[in-house]
Amino acid sequence: MTPAERDARARQLAAENADRRQREGREEGVSESVVTPDGREYTASSSDTSYPVHEPGVKAVIDRADPRADWHGHCALPRAIEDGMVRDGLDLEDFRGASVGSSQIGPPGSRTHGRYVPPCDSCEPLFDELDLRRAM
Repeated sequence: MTPAERDARARQLAAENADRRQREGREEGVSESVVTPDGREYTASSSDTSYPVHEPGVKAVIDRADPRADWHGHCALPRAIEDGMVRDGLDLEDFRGASVGSSQIGPPGSRTHGRYVPPCDSCEPLFDELDLRRAM
């Protein structure tokens, strides 16, 4: 899979998940999908759980930002990466160069639903550390 194909797949997965979450009643948040260079796919939504990311490697990277913010660690991107590490035994390095798609979750009929959402201050260090691709 080429980087451009991974970008397209990451965008598609994020949009499909945002639509699914909207159908389930979510009216805000962000869906993000990560497609690794070897084609593994991980998708999460912001605030899927009430607790922040716990995986030490992911937490160490995002904590380079201000960890005191109330929303810190609840984003979809670190959750998706944590899922790959916990569920499939991947290392952070397995995500190097991965494509990241994002899609805003909004209420039905919203003009913002489905729009690309850039990384927040907490997630930006993941892009820098892992050379992640913004699949816009």
